[in-house]
Formats: sequence, structure tokens, C-alpha cells
Amino acid sequence: MLAALTTRKTVIAAVIFGAFLGLLTIYIPFSSSFKVFLAVLVFAAILYNPLYGIVFTVVSIPLLPTTTTLLIILLTAGITFLKAFNDKKEYNYTGVEIPLTGFMISVFAAVFFGQDLLVSFKTFIIYLGYFLLLPVTYLNIKNKKELHFIILLIILTASVIGLYAIYQYSTGVETARSWIDPSRFKSISTRVYATFDNPNVLAEFLVLIIPLPFALFMYSSSTLLKTFYILFTIIMGLGLLFTYSRGGWLGLLFAAVILILLKERKLLIVFLMLLLLAPLLLPSGVMERAATITDLSESSNAYRITIWLSSIRMLKDFWWRGIGLGLSSFQKIYPNYMIQGTPAVHSHNLFLQIALELGMMGLIFFAWFIRNYYIFALKNCFCKIKEDYAKFVIPAVLAGIGGHLLHGMVDLVWYNPKITFLFWLLVGLTITTVKIFGGEKSVQTGTCNK
Repeated sequence: MLAALTTRKTVIAAVIFGAFLGLLTIYIPFSSSFKVFLAVLVFAAILYNPLYGIVFTVVSIPLLPTTTTLLIILLTAGITFLKAFNDKKEYNYTGVEIPLTGFMISVFAAVFFGQDLLVSFKTFIIYLGYFLLLPVTYLNIKNKKELHFIILLIILTASVIGLYAIYQYSTGVETARSWIDPSRFKSISTRVYATFDNPNVLAEFLVLIIPLPFALFMYSSSTLLKTFYILFTIIMGLGLLFTYSRGGWLGLLFAAVILILLKERKLLIVFLMLLLLAPLLLPSGVMERAATITDLSESSNAYRITIWLSSIRMLKDFWWRGIGLGLSSFQKIYPNYMIQGTPAVHSHNLFLQIALELGMMGLIFFAWFIRNYYIFALKNCFCKIKEDYAKFVIPAVLAGIGGHLLHGMVDLVWYNPKITFLFWLLVGLTITTVKIFGGEKSVQTGTCNK
């Protein structure tokens, strides 16, 4: 009887919803009605199970506007917290909470030091979305099956982006002249960017993800799955190659070293051999570009160094409280410290930018957070967790984040919020993986006994 009543209510609700949408198309264009329809479906799905919010977040990061992704995260977080409160779910201490709280407080305080309070507050809302991804993943992903589904979705989404990048390269997509120095790189005519509008941003996206399919390639015992995982790795690798982002290439090399050292040190010899053979295997344009990585006279390198020097001059005056949250503060103050001929919208360095916006305490809290995050993940991965799946996934995520942070030494890898959403999502997945596979609660206690 109860089941029949529930079914009847569902049918009535569906009829009412359909009638509402039908009437809606009379007064507004079909395209707008369709967007409303999708928004209602997304809301209903997240309300039914907040795990769908993570699914929508993964897909929206490379495909939809930043505002859409942020709204999905905020909605998912709100529903998650309501359900967690009713279910009285427990949270295990990890050791990252104190530095993360300090970093969050620094971000909030920086709102009031900014040159434009409204812009700073809008930036803070985006940061709120970053931080909420940690509890959202932790509270909603409950088992290995759900975790693997989310990781597989990340890989598949990135592979589609990689294929699109390869297509752009094959068709010679139009490339902004500011991305290429024609006097220095005559054989490079195309730099791909897929859906991110900038080659360096695409490179940041791919560096974070590429270690995952390769780690699952090493983990899987199925020939078919191994084939798929290595294919995904190659697709994303080619996409990264065609960005011609030197920072991205360095980030991937660093990520590869981290993954090899953590999982399969025997591959280090193969890795070094491939590096030696690279000049014979890679296009001449790639080698031309790679050869300028340490060339300080190359225009892009010289430009960055000058911006760093100018930014350091700024930091000397604002080291204790920062210039305020958001790029608008940097853009208003930087001209007063700029070395002639080097205008910039940001400092081209993640750590320098954090120090400038939040002050040195903000940078210290961030560095402390990263330190505790790596200690927590590594100790649990190699000392506590017995499941092989986690022992491959965790090092892969750590490798991607390590490569991302190295790239951050030469560029502001958080310039595009989409990339920062992905960064914090992966951090959340790491902590969630430890929870699922029964790792130790705290980073501060216990010893490593293999």
C-alpha cells in the first residue's frame, strides 16, 4: 500500500513538473527553458544523493563556467551538511585541520585588506568553494566502488579534453601571438588549450590528472584495463605535449619521478632512458621549446624574472598583512613597484602570490598544510593501509599535486578557479581514500611498521 502511494505521488509530481516546464516554454525561449530543466534535475539529483554533486563538479570543471561549478559545490555542501547533521556522522582528525583553519582565516582576513571590498568578497566565496570540497568528498564517498567511480570519471573527462586538444593541434587551431615568440620558435605555430582558453591552464589541468591512469595501469591485472589506462595516459600526455607549456612539462616530469619513487623504483632506469632518447622521439619544436627552460635571455623567462623581482619589492612593504584577496588588488598596486616595461596581472608564482595576497602568515599556514597533508597521506599509504588499490591511488594523487606545485614555482597555477577546484577535490579524495581503507586517524601519532 505504502509503495503504491509513493509511486502515485511520484507520478503526480512528474506530471506537475512537466506541465510547469511546458508553460515555461510559452513565456521564455526554449534554450532558457532547457537550462531551467537541467538546473532542476541537477538540484533533484543532489538532493536525492549529494554524491551526484561530486559527479557534476568533476564534469563541470573543464566544461562549464566557474560560477556554475561553484553553485554546484555550494549546493552539494549545503545538502551534505544537513544530512550529516541528521545522521550525526563522525569526522576523524587527520592533522591538516589546524594549518587549514589558519589558512582559511588568513583568506578571510585578506578580504578586508583588499583594494576593492566587493571583488575581494567575491573571491572569498570562490575560496569557500575550494575548502568545502574537502568535507563534501569525505562525507559523501563511502566505499571503494564510489571512490573508483569518481576517479574513473575524472580520468574519462580529462581524456575527452585531451582528445579535443589533439584535434586542435591536428587542425592547427588559431593561436594568440602572445603565446609564441615567432623569432625564437619558428617551427611552433600552434599551442592547444582545449576548453580552458589558455595553453598553460590546460597543462595545469592535465598534470594533476595524468598520474592517475598510469597508476591504475600499474595496479590493474586485466590486460584490457591496462590497455585502456595506458591509452588514457597517452591521450592526456599528447594533449600536454601540444600545449608547449614548459612549466607543465617540468611539472609532469616531477610528478613522474614522485610516482616512480613511491611505487616502482625499477622504472627509474626506463624513465631516464626515455629522457635521453627524447631528442630522437619528440618533434623538433618540442625540443626547441624545452631547450629554453633555463635560458634567462628568452623573452618569456626574462619577463617572469622581472615580474618576480617587482613582486618581491611589493612584498617587502606588505609582508605582514598582504595586499588583500583577489587579483584586482595586485593589479592596482603592482604598477607602483613595476620594473619598467613589465606590466602584469599576477606574480606568475603561486607561493609569491599567496604571500602577497594573504601575508607571510598565510603562506606559512599553506606550507604547513601541504607538509601535514603529505605526511598524513604517505604514512597511511605505506604504514597502515593494506589495500593495493589505495596504495596506487594515493601516490598518484600526491604525484599530480607535487607536479602542480612545482609548476606553481613558475606560474600562478591558481589563476583559473577551475584548476584550484580540481586541486582541492584531489586533496579531499586523498583524505577520503584513507578513511575508506581504514588508515590511521592522525598524522601526529603512531610509528611506521611495514
